[in-house]
Parts: sequence; C-alpha cells; structure tokens
Amino acid sequence: MKHVIGSLAAALTLALAITLPAHGQQRQATPQAEVVAAAFTAEVTGKVQNVDPQSGVLTLQTTDGPVNVRFPTAAVQTIKPGDTVTVAFGLVKEPPSASPPTSPGSKSR
Repeated sequence: MKHVIGSLAAALTLALAITLPAHGQQRQATPQAEVVAAAFTAEVTGKVQNVDPQSGVLTLQTTDGPVNVRFPTAAVQTIKPGDTVTVAFGLVKEPPSASPPTSPGSKSR
C-alpha cells in the first residue's frame, strides 16, 4: 500500500511542480516548454536510503544504483528510510532562452 501511495504522491507532486508557478511568482509571456513524450513516463522504484525533510531530497537505492530526487518539502514529510517508493518522470524539453548559454571559461564580446 505504501508503494501505491508513494507512486500517487510522486506523480501528483510532479504534475503540480510542472504546472503551478512558485508562490508569489507571476507567469511571464515566454515560450512554453515542449512536452517531448506526453504519452510516456519513466518510473524508478527503490528503497529510500535517506530523506532530508528540510530540502525535500530523497536518496533511493535502485537496481541501477543510487538516485537523488528533490520534491517539495511537504511531499516527503511522511517518507522514511526503508520505505519503497516509485518516482514517475515526464520528459519536457525547455524552450530556448533569450540569450545563448555561456560556460565559465567562455568570453563574451
């Protein structure tokens, strides 16, 4: 049952994080992110090794190794080490920014 609740909570949190602006933030007229794989999601199931209720970071031990995932702090309050949870991901391609990306070693002219 914890597995199902964890899956539902993760999916709801992901959906809300993608669609709602942060508290006090206003939406700007910018290009929308392109949903690359609307009909598909990826799921990662693992045993919670560590949960930081202050930052919302979960560390899961999976068959492919450790995975760190950040959630809103309210979403992880009932999660504890040893719980098995499933995290669902959607694939979204961010719109191009107004300025080109720069790396620390690049020089602007």
